Amino acid sequence: MDSSKASPLFDWDGTIVQAPSQSIESFEEQTQMTQQFRYIIDAYLLAPLHTIKGMNGPPGCGKTFNLMYMALCAIAKGLCAVSTALLAEQAIVLRGIHIHKLFCFPSQKLIPQVLAERAVIRILKNLVLRTLFQRLNVLCLDKAGQNLAQFLGAWDMILRKIRGSNQFLGGV
Repeated sequence: MDSSKASPLFDWDGTIVQAPSQSIESFEEQTQMTQQFRYIIDAYLLAPLHTIKGMNGPPGCGKTFNLMYMALCAIAKGLCAVSTALLAEQAIVLRGIHIHKLFCFPSQKLIPQVLAERAVIRILKNLVLRTLFQRLNVLCLDKAGQNLAQFLGAWDMILRKIRGSNQFLGGV
């Protein structure tokens, strides 16, 4: 897929197809979610302000599908999107990278500020990761669970530093 902000994939309309075993109610709800994602991405393109969209629900209700749909919408519009997860198995399923590897977190348990400081040093030494974080527009995090609050402060500090922005999560 070759797209950029200047040359997005205009021929992809983002239409989803109802799965054979999917109920009408489920399909309608999923269609509403995908429309919301397209709206969020289009709004971001007009005025790049960060938006946090959260989903919850029981297993098998389509959270991961919707998350990957949002990443695909962002990529089709020429944005830089990365998928990640706190669970290693889920990161593999998403064809993404484990959140700890992405953010260069050390293996020790540290307070968020120290975690962020050490991660920033590692990211700044890695040209690929530094460039990725500077260009990143959409971060798709799956299976965040209860550990989210613990890492959110560190992610915020890292992204602000790497992107040179005072916005929450560096404007991602």
